[in-house]
Parts: sequence; C-alpha cells; structure tokens
Amino acid sequence: MLVRFLIFLFAVFLPMPSFAGYAFGSYWISKDVQNVLAMYPKETARRIAIVTNVEKFNSSCAVFSRVEAPFGAPIADYIQQAFANELDKAQILATDDPDLRVTFRFVNIDFSVPKFVVPGNWSFDLRLEVDGKPPTDFNVKHVVNSFAMTGPDGCDKVAKEFPLALSKVAAEVFQSTEFVQLLTLTQFDIEQRKKLAERMVANKIAAEAEAAERKRLADEAAIKDEAEKKVRAEIAAKELQEKKENYLRSLEGILRLENRASISCQAKEECDRKFALTQIFISENSDMKIQLATDTIIETYGVTDNNKVGAKAIKMPLKGKESVIRLTFFCKPGTRREFELSLCDIQRMAFYEKFISFMK
Repeated sequence: MLVRFLIFLFAVFLPMPSFAGYAFGSYWISKDVQNVLAMYPKETARRIAIVTNVEKFNSSCAVFSRVEAPFGAPIADYIQQAFANELDKAQILATDDPDLRVTFRFVNIDFSVPKFVVPGNWSFDLRLEVDGKPPTDFNVKHVVNSFAMTGPDGCDKVAKEFPLALSKVAAEVFQSTEFVQLLTLTQFDIEQRKKLAERMVANKIAAEAEAAERKRLADEAAIKDEAEKKVRAEIAAKELQEKKENYLRSLEGILRLENRASISCQAKEECDRKFALTQIFISENSDMKIQLATDTIIETYGVTDNNKVGAKAIKMPLKGKESVIRLTFFCKPGTRREFELSLCDIQRMAFYEKFISFMK
C-alpha cells in the first residue's frame, strides 16, 4: 500500500513539461513520401491545395493544446506547414487555381505518457476529406521506446518525437491508395488543363494585341497632337507677324498725322491768326490747362494721370516772313499690350485728325 501511495504522489505532484521550447529543427521531409510523390510528375498529377484542422488534442502529460516549434507555431500551423512542404517537394502543391482542394482533419491527437513497462506513444485519428467524395479515415500510431521512463523524462522523450510521428502520418496518408487516386489526373482533368492552357495562351495573345493597339493609337494621337501643335504655332507666328506689321503701320500713321499737323504760313498776320487758332484748339480740347502762352510757344501742364493728353505748339520762323507752326500732343500711357496701340496712341491720333480738320 505504501509503495502504491508513493507512486500516486510522484505521478500527481511532479511538474510536467510543455512542448513550448522543444527544438524540432525544421519541418520533417520524409524520404519515403518524396519517393512516392516523385512517381507523379507535375505534368500528369493534379495540383492540390490543402487545409489541416486539429479538432482535439489529448495529453496525459498535461501539456494542454499547443505544440510549439522554435518559431512558436501552434500544432495546427506546424502540421499544415509540414504537409505543405511534403507536397511542395513533389511539385504538386497549388497556391492558386488548384485542381483539387483537400482537407486533412485531425479528429484526435493523443499524447500518452510512459508508465513503467507501457511505452509512450503518439496516436493520430485523421480523416481525409475531398468535396464530392466519401471521407477516408486513418489511424496512425507511433510508439516511443521509453521503457522504464516515467514522469518528466518520459514526457520529454515522447514529445521530442512528434516530428517523427507526424512523418509517419504523412507517409501512410500520402502512400495510401485513396490519396494516390486523388493525385492521378483523369482524362477529363487533362482536357480541362489543356483548355486552361489554351485559354491562357489566347488571353496572352489578346492582351498583347490589345497592348499593341493601345500603343498604335497612342502613337497616332501623339503624331496628330504634334502636327496640330505645329500648325497652331505657325498660325500664332503668322498672326503675331501681322499684328506687328499693323502696329508699325499705325505708328507710321501717327507720324504722318503729326507732320500734317505742322502748318506753314507766309505772312505775319496769317501766322498770328493760325497760332491764335492753335491756342484756342489746345485750350478747348486738351486734358491739361495751358501754363505758358507766348508769341512763339503754347504749352500745357505736364500729364500726371494715365491716358490724359497734353499739348505743345511752337511757331518757328523761317526765311523772310514765312513761319511753321508745329503741334505735338503728348500722353502718359497706362497698361499696353505688345504690338498694340495704347489708349494714348489712339487719343493722339484723334487729336491730330481733329486739329487738322479744325485748321482747314
């Protein structure tokens, strides 16, 4: 009785280890599995996508429900990656457009502690599920040689063989008749894959043709745009030249009017009368008041505001009693545009024309 009681205390109160921290190294790649999957080259084998689910995890070592590799992956993630690695090595794992989707459902994973003459073991109840097909059940056991190991040492021994146990599961499932049949392409699969390849080629050709057409249209649009820019530039240059020529002709017109506004007179009485008329015209029409008026000069105040017109007249004696009266209108221009008459220019022209008409 005493011996049994001591054994009970040892089993109940001694601390049990966790899987967290066990160094599994890398995911297990089974040589046997690789050899089996290598029998199915990717040209004649279905490409599959997989999902692994772990529904239940039992442990007499009280390790709860997490098995962690050095990178901290939970047991379900570890199994998913391990199975994916196996299939990827065989070049039949599909990340997109799979021929088939397969679910590996781990209904139960059992982790048993060694008890004296009874060795520890891993036990996996696995269900292989494919849409449209009845499921296939597998039970795989991996016995750990842990004779006479109990407590933490026994748990450690069994836990560390999890990758080896999982590799046995993969080997049994991947080599099963049911799984091999899933991998083998049917004639329908071959035809579908051929059609898919043809569609991909056709889509590629269509995409290339579309891209070429877009480029052609873009090139044509660029050539047309460049031609239109050239025409617009030529028109603008022509209009600018015409504008410049018109502007120069207008300036010449102002100079001609200024020359016509110079009045000759032959006798003193005639010259005095015309000079007096000039003063009257300036007084009545100029924007500025007269600040100086003599027998030879009439001049308004200087212009202070934009577009206001002032005037200056000079009576210059020539030979004998002959004289010439020269009238000049001046203005302070405001804003002006290139090759366009300012408002001042227009007003000066109007003043000259009015003066010439007045003096007739």
